[in-house]
Amino acid sequence: MSEGTSASVHPLEGKGWFRLVKILYIGLWLVGIGFCAVVAAALESVQPLLIGGVALAIVLIVLKKAFYYVVLGRTTPTEPLGTGFADLEDLRSDFSSLQATNPELYQELIAPSLEAWNTQYGRRVPVHALHALRQRADTEMERLEQKRGEIINKAASEGVTIDIVELRQKIEATTAQYEGSAREEYIRLLHPWLLRLEALQVKYGTSVPIDEAHKLSEDMEASISAQEAQRHQAQEEL
Repeated sequence: MSEGTSASVHPLEGKGWFRLVKILYIGLWLVGIGFCAVVAAALESVQPLLIGGVALAIVLIVLKKAFYYVVLGRTTPTEPLGTGFADLEDLRSDFSSLQATNPELYQELIAPSLEAWNTQYGRRVPVHALHALRQRADTEMERLEQKRGEIINKAASEGVTIDIVELRQKIEATTAQYEGSAREEYIRLLHPWLLRLEALQVKYGTSVPIDEAHKLSEDMEASISAQEAQRHQAQEEL
């Protein structure tokens, strides 16, 4: 991601509940300092004011950092890009390949998370939340792949095949479902897999064994995901 003015944007500004928290926080400062001053006046000594003021500052600063850590996943509200936050719109683009190749998983897990983040964080999403989502997505994909593999193996043992035309349409349909910014690049990544499909057509004719078709789809998804990840990483390093 390139650096920009968003590095100085407070992710909680404009939220009504956060303005209330700020008022309460300022109130704690005023009440704490006032209490220390009353104690100092009663004892006719400035020492309680100094000691109480230092203790109050430590407690409230720690409280402030703890608040930001709980709400944002870090101890300060703003930071340079790439050091704790990810841009929500960049994440939508990052997950576009998954949306195209695995729309069911995207709709069940990714889309609701992106919408929840938009409500909770705005455009600046804490990296720890992103890591947790990716781990959940990986776990779910492994579970789905295992279940799908069992179904495919059973179907293959029964001699089930898939029509080449149907398989080609499925691959080409992913371009229509892709909503990322690098659409031309995504289409280019699909081209080798269409050529591999033609090779299967030469080998098997109009129908391909279902396990061969599944292997093609599985390899395609893994390859495209890996290449898209490399592209995003290269863009972030620019």
